[in-house]
Amino acid sequence: HNGYSHLRSWCEVFVEDGVALRRCADCAHVYSTWSQDEHYSGYWDQGIPDTDLSFWDDAHRPIYNQFIDRYLGAPTGRLVDVGCGLGFFVAAVARDRPRWQCDGYELAAPPVAWAHDHGLADSVHQGLVQEAGIEPGSVDVICLWDVIEHLTHPQDLLNAVHDLLAPGGFVFLQTPNWPFQYAKARATVIKDRGVIAGKHYLAAKDHVNQFSRQSLTSLALDCGYGEPEFNVLLPISAVGGRRSRPGELVKTGIYQATRTLWRLSGRRAMFAFLRPA
Repeated sequence: HNGYSHLRSWCEVFVEDGVALRRCADCAHVYSTWSQDEHYSGYWDQGIPDTDLSFWDDAHRPIYNQFIDRYLGAPTGRLVDVGCGLGFFVAAVARDRPRWQCDGYELAAPPVAWAHDHGLADSVHQGLVQEAGIEPGSVDVICLWDVIEHLTHPQDLLNAVHDLLAPGGFVFLQTPNWPFQYAKARATVIKDRGVIAGKHYLAAKDHVNQFSRQSLTSLALDCGYGEPEFNVLLPISAVGGRRSRPGELVKTGIYQATRTLWRLSGRRAMFAFLRPA
């Protein structure tokens, strides 16, 4: 069971395909009751469709470029991308910051094989970053793009990569923002006039931990990090995993509104994704 299933003081907040999402009465963290292997990476079980290439490359380029411009200003450094998938972010860093050493680690074999077939054999590796033999204190930036919500025990990974950070280094992670996702799911349920069996609402069998700003801050502090810094970055240019011009315009509008509220609220109001660094 996931790392929070032992909690006895909880309330049920949503049920999707027979899987309950619970909220801790003490810390307000939300977790799924779905049981899975800690290192299961079933996303790639069906191979690599062409839509995945567009989604992970073209649709992510704006946010990858923004991240590189904002956070990789030093002339040299070392970056590790945990859960790197097909390696497009690794490739983007190598392309735009050639003096940086950049390595990606991925558990699933199909995306690693694809990355190797497309020229990334030296920088995309299969396996756990915890077992990669990386020297402690040698990494400047560690990235977890949409990874932590899939982990049943996120503390284990955050504790492990903490030891890899060089002085002044940081961990960057992106994960769905529970309050925003929950509000969107409830609105969809109202539109559907009930929960439709088999429909994706909150990915209860995939996102086994759902984070808010409060719970993510608590997790970071519990794992020995400082107070997280949150930010609002560009959205992924895709809807439901596919490019859609109308959908992209809507997402851009939401981003602009979110960014404005973010500034006006003194960097407190977050209505999209959590991106702490």
